[in-house]
Amino acid sequence: GKADLTVIEKPVAESIVRSNSDLTYITLDEPFDVAEEDVIVSIGLRQGELDLKAEVNSVLNNISSEERDQMMVDAVLRSEGISTDSNTFFGKIIYIAKTYSVQFLSGIGYTLLLSLSGTLFGLILSFIIALLRMQNVNKKDSKPIKALKYLALGFGKLYVTVFRGTPMIVQAMIIYYGLAFGGININPLAAGLITVTLNTTAYLAEVLRGGIQSVDNGQVEACRSLGFNQIQTFFYVVLPQAVKKSFPSIGNEFIINIKDTSVLNIIQVTELFFFANLAGQTTYSYFEAMLLTGAIYLVLTLVTSKILQIIEKKMNMPVKSLTSSN
Repeated sequence: GKADLTVIEKPVAESIVRSNSDLTYITLDEPFDVAEEDVIVSIGLRQGELDLKAEVNSVLNNISSEERDQMMVDAVLRSEGISTDSNTFFGKIIYIAKTYSVQFLSGIGYTLLLSLSGTLFGLILSFIIALLRMQNVNKKDSKPIKALKYLALGFGKLYVTVFRGTPMIVQAMIIYYGLAFGGININPLAAGLITVTLNTTAYLAEVLRGGIQSVDNGQVEACRSLGFNQIQTFFYVVLPQAVKKSFPSIGNEFIINIKDTSVLNIIQVTELFFFANLAGQTTYSYFEAMLLTGAIYLVLTLVTSKILQIIEKKMNMPVKSLTSSN
C-alpha cells in the first residue's frame, strides 16, 4: 500500500507474485537505460582484503550468464515464500511461526543472553561508576588526593552523560564499525554485548548511587562504633541494602534490555528482531512477521517481570531469628 509499482529482476518478481496473489508483474517489450549503480549487485568485503577480492572475482568470471540465471531460478524455488494455502491473516502467522521456529528460538536465546549478560556486567561496572560519582572532596585532603577525587567525579559524570545521552544504536555502530576503521575487528555478538554493558552501566550507576545514598547514615556511624572499617561497612551493611532498594530498577533495566537489543540487528547480531526481519523479507509479509515478533517480546517481558516479582518478594521476606532452647 506504500507504492504503485517497483522495478526488479524477473525471478524476484515471480517469487513475490507466488506469495501475494493480489499482485502481478509485467515485462517490458523494450529495454530502457539505467545507471550502472542502480542495477549492480556486489559482495561486501572488508577494506583491504585484496586477496579475497581477487579470489571472488576469479570465481564469478568463470560463471556463465546461463548458469547465473539458473542459480537465480533455483534460489527462488528454494524460497517459495508463503504457500497459496496460507494466504489468510492467521495462516501467514502460522506459516511464519512454523517455518522460522528454529531461527526464532535461536534469536530468543541470543536476545536473553545479551540482555542478561549485559545487565549483570553493567551492574558490576555500575558499582565503580557510582563510587566515582560519590567522591567527597574535603578541605583536609592533600592536593594530589583532591585532584584524584575531582578527576573521578568528572569521569563518572562524563560517562553517565555520554552513554545516557546517546542512543544505543549509535553506540553499537561506533563500537562495531568505528573500531574496525582503527584496525580493531570484533565479531557482532561481542560488540553487541559491549554495547549493552556500557549502556546499562550508565543507567544503573545512577540507580545504585541513589540506593547507596538512601541508607541511613546512622547505620554507618553504628558500624564504625563497632570497629568496622569503611570497606567492611560498605560491603556488609550499605551495599546489600542499596541493592535491595534498587532491585526493582535493576529488574526494569533488564526488561528494557530485552527490548533494546533489537537495535543490534544493525550490526548483524542474530537476535530475535534480526530473524523477524529476515522472515518478513522472505515471505513478503512484514506485518504478520512483526506482529508475531511483538507477541514473542511481550511474552518474554511478562515472564521476566513475573520472575523478578518473585525474587523481589523473597528479598523482602523478614529474616527469622534463631533462638536456642534450654
